[in-house]
Order: sequence, then structure tokens, then C-alpha cells
Amino acid sequence: MSPLNRPLTTLAQQLLAAHLKPGDSAIDATAGQGQDTSFLARLVGEKGQVWAFDIQEEACRRTKQRLTEAGLWQQVQIIHADHQFLADYVPGFVQAAVFNLGYLPGGDQQIITRPHSTLKAVRAALATLAPGGLLTIVAYPGHAGGLKEYLSLQQELSALPPGFQVEETRLLNKKNGPVLLATQKEK
Repeated sequence: MSPLNRPLTTLAQQLLAAHLKPGDSAIDATAGQGQDTSFLARLVGEKGQVWAFDIQEEACRRTKQRLTEAGLWQQVQIIHADHQFLADYVPGFVQAAVFNLGYLPGGDQQIITRPHSTLKAVRAALATLAPGGLLTIVAYPGHAGGLKEYLSLQQELSALPPGFQVEETRLLNKKNGPVLLATQKEK
């Protein structure tokens, strides 16, 4: 596969794989089908911890099933709640947080992440990042409500102080294609 011919979710996972180590802790703010949750659980290992959030009961069920089948259930806490409340559940600092925005694939496409709650969640995730911590967000400007959400995130992250490094990756020739926003807190 060409290095340019890969989903941005794969690029986000490559960044996380280079960053996380066994025993670390991480947040999956949008559990969905559990792909990122199980990926994080593998990276942090049995001594690590992952908190996975989703507002849809179906997403929590799918995530739990995926983790159970992979034998990764013990290091993950699945929380059926809006990600904007993640600070209520995550004690202390984490080394990484992941957002894959939009809607649950195969689910109700009317239930989507929204700018107001996503911004609150991103602010909470940034506050929980340990020094050197990494935040990845894959946004989808092409779906209903997605452009507004992406633009609000871009504005929010652009205004972060110099103690954060923020990068944006997108395909220039795909109008409203997915966008990866990666933010790292200085050590």
C-alpha cells in the first residue's frame, strides 16, 4: 500500500503505536465498534487502562463484544455516557486520547457527534493529557453537521497555547474528505 493510500484512522493509529507503551493509560472518546478501543488496549497491555465512551448502547455492546473476543476486556472500562463528561470518569492523567467523530457505522446516522459536546470533550481530554500526551481526532466534514464540528475543532485547537503542538492532515484534492487533527502536549 502506498504511504498516501491509507485511511487517516490508520495514520492516527500509527501515531498512537509510536507513542503508547505497556502500562500507559488512554481514552477512546468515541468507542463506536471498538476498533480504536481494542487497538489502545493492545498497546497499553494488561497493566494499562483504557476508558471507552459512547452515547449509544449499541456501540458499547459492540465494543464489549470485540474486546471479549480478543481477550482485552480486563484493561478497558466501557462507559455509556456522552464523551463531554469524560473528566467525571477518568482519574488522573492519560498518555493518549482518541476521537473518531461522526456516526456509528451501520447505526442510526441521525445520531452524530456534535460540536458543543465534542468541544467540551476535547477540552477535558486535553486537561487529562500527561506531559508529552497525544490527542488524535479524525473529523468528517462531509457528513451532515460534520463541517461545523470540524471548523469548531480547528478554531479551538488553533488557539491552544505554545505548550501544545497541533498538526492537521487532510487530502487536498478531496473536498470535505476526512481530516486528522493531532495534538501533543509538551513534556
